[in-house]
Amino acid sequence: MEASEYAETDLLKYLNYRKDNKEITDIFAEWLTASLTDIAVFRTLINKGIKPDYIIGYSLGLNNAMHCAGSISLKACVDILKSGMDCREEVKTRSKVEFDMCTVIGLEKDVIEELIKSYSSFEKVQIASQNTKIMIILSGEKNEVQTVLDKALEEGAIKAFRLGVGTPFHTSMMSEYSSCYFNVLKKVRFIDSQYPVVSIYSQKVITSAEEMYNEQCRNYLEQMKWKTTIEYLESIGVRDFYDMSAA
Repeated sequence: MEASEYAETDLLKYLNYRKDNKEITDIFAEWLTASLTDIAVFRTLINKGIKPDYIIGYSLGLNNAMHCAGSISLKACVDILKSGMDCREEVKTRSKVEFDMCTVIGLEKDVIEELIKSYSSFEKVQIASQNTKIMIILSGEKNEVQTVLDKALEEGAIKAFRLGVGTPFHTSMMSEYSSCYFNVLKKVRFIDSQYPVVSIYSQKVITSAEEMYNEQCRNYLEQMKWKTTIEYLESIGVRDFYDMSAA
């Protein structure tokens, strides 16, 4: 209820609708549900005495990670999430081209980069994240993303599909459409975290309020390095991982 008030949306009403309907009619409600699921799982683990040595956040999950780490309030978490929707609207109203993101499974990063070079350009399609050795997220102009996606399937990708996001998150292309995001960040009160967060961009362990703010500033504009971050954690002895995502 608290989050619904911050978000100014009737989340329970939407969830009751989704019980019987597969069609997604409210993207923000979907994002908010995923976010609150993360936080609920974290609180459950804490109540069971399971405390993290490190926390990492993926994409919009960085907001949740920082809230769970104790650096930002729940209201700030929701406000940052809402700004993502505002960015989507900014893209729709200001951009002359359509954007999208896609997932490619079954090809390594260097192969994907060669496909981008051969059939598009890094100005139009960029790697948004490398999740595993053979799972890559692309982001960019919709038609160009589709071209690379098609070529990836021809090249032998196991699976390749668009995400329908409509926004080039995690690329330099977002610099033109992220003013609403940064306006919100400037109003958020960051404090030193209770639990350390590992940057998905630099793999640096961060705890200070300034570091948390700087990490958020990178979130929409840079390529995420999930695979590298997991490998870093393994290299320093982390063996147990708890996934808090709704997926």
